[in-house]
Amino acid sequence: MILIGVMLSLTCASGLAIWMALADPIGVQSINFWLLGDLSRVGMLPAVALFALTLVICAYFIVFSRNLDAFLFGDGLVETFGVPLEQTQKIAIILISILVGFCVSAAGMIGFVGLVVPHFVRKMIGSSRHRDLLPFSILWGAVILTFSDVLAKSVGDPRELPVGAVTAVVGAPVFIYLFVKRKKGETG
Repeated sequence: MILIGVMLSLTCASGLAIWMALADPIGVQSINFWLLGDLSRVGMLPAVALFALTLVICAYFIVFSRNLDAFLFGDGLVETFGVPLEQTQKIAIILISILVGFCVSAAGMIGFVGLVVPHFVRKMIGSSRHRDLLPFSILWGAVILTFSDVLAKSVGDPRELPVGAVTAVVGAPVFIYLFVKRKKGETG
């Protein structure tokens, strides 16, 4: 599965490289900002629509958080808690894909906020329950993304850095640290 993902990523990257080579320079700059994330081009209507979509999908996950909590015990035990494994996974994947797709289409690819923030929130609140994690992850994700956007606008003054580049510069090392720490904890 990972190799298929890598191959799809390389295929898309090649197609994007060809498109950028044939595009006009202004179009290439827009593509680059979208690839690295850019909040400045998101209008009010898309922002309000994304906010509403986020509220609806997160409300669904909070209502059905008990089903998600069952996955903390492993896939093999999910159904023993009365949670339909495949149905719950499919619904979660579809809803998350819809939300991520809309967010990326509006603001570009801003990475690492969704990967790193929940780990910190889990440590901060001392709970792995999704009912507790979701609201705090949303709040802290918004705070960190806003801070990163302010940083992106002020560090490169008079030029603006892509916000996704700022989140990646900080998020990638933090994610690697968390991953290595977790692996050491499993082996040590």
